[in-house]
Amino acid sequence: MTKAVILAAGKGVRMKSEQPKVLQDILGAPILSHVLTSVREAGITDIIVVVGFEADRVREEIGSDVTYVEQRERLGTGHALLCCKKALAGHDGEVLVLTGDAPLVRAETIRDLLELHRKKGAQATLLSAELEDPTGYGRVLRNESGEMTRIVEHLDASEEERRVREVNSAEYVFDNKALLEALEKVEPRNAQKEYYLPDVLPHMNPVHAWCVPDATEILGINSRKDLAGAAAVMRKRFLEQHMDAGVTIVDPSSTFIEVNVEIGIDTVIQPFTVIRAGVKIGPNCEVGPFSQVRAGTVLEEHAEVGNFVEVKNSHIGRGSKAKHL
Repeated sequence: MTKAVILAAGKGVRMKSEQPKVLQDILGAPILSHVLTSVREAGITDIIVVVGFEADRVREEIGSDVTYVEQRERLGTGHALLCCKKALAGHDGEVLVLTGDAPLVRAETIRDLLELHRKKGAQATLLSAELEDPTGYGRVLRNESGEMTRIVEHLDASEEERRVREVNSAEYVFDNKALLEALEKVEPRNAQKEYYLPDVLPHMNPVHAWCVPDATEILGINSRKDLAGAAAVMRKRFLEQHMDAGVTIVDPSSTFIEVNVEIGIDTVIQPFTVIRAGVKIGPNCEVGPFSQVRAGTVLEEHAEVGNFVEVKNSHIGRGSKAKHL
């Protein structure tokens, strides 16, 4: 059995916002919600969320179907897991650890990471990727045989180590018993004086690192620029999913579709159309150009929404047309 721990206690100073970073909206849902969706789609239902900054707001937004652990002092990722010691006590199995500000990890990748961890009989398996610009990320160091030897954080890395492009995603699978034992041995011997989660790895054996082919999956969000970049990746995924399911999107570069949107086959989405979260569109419909379809809207089969039309909380029946309003 697998438990998941999602680290979501940080403020996100570089976002320059009064709300927690993990609650920033990305295509119709908080950043943290996208992480939770991937975890659940991977088949994991026992989920712990570590909260800190504006903890009550996070609880209110995310809901009660997860277990919350509060990290009152933010002393690093290792400290966040130590705060979960009671919640993890007695668990005989694996612990998946993800960060709440990295919404692009796929459910398939989580399943593959778990499978590799089991296949290798590892005590720890981490997800890594190669980035063109690895600045700020911990580097994955390997020996001549290609086996991972250790993780070094960017601030603690030498110039030679900083030239390494393979980075730690901060996403792991651990054997729970080994993790809890290793956490007791971690000390804040680093430039930040924090308890780093990667510092448990020298106390575990065997340890493996899997370099995921799609490096966008590990990208975290620390700024508004990062948020826009992640949204672009996610938007492309959503559009491709709809097209693969039989929807015609005339110009994907000018079409915006948010999370939890249903669109039937043979529907045509014209350019400069925005479809918000929670919309249901039947088959053989046409939407756009220059239209916005907002939450609570249902379009039945053969319905049309035309130029410059905005629709919200409306039910447009079979064959009905809303043109140029």
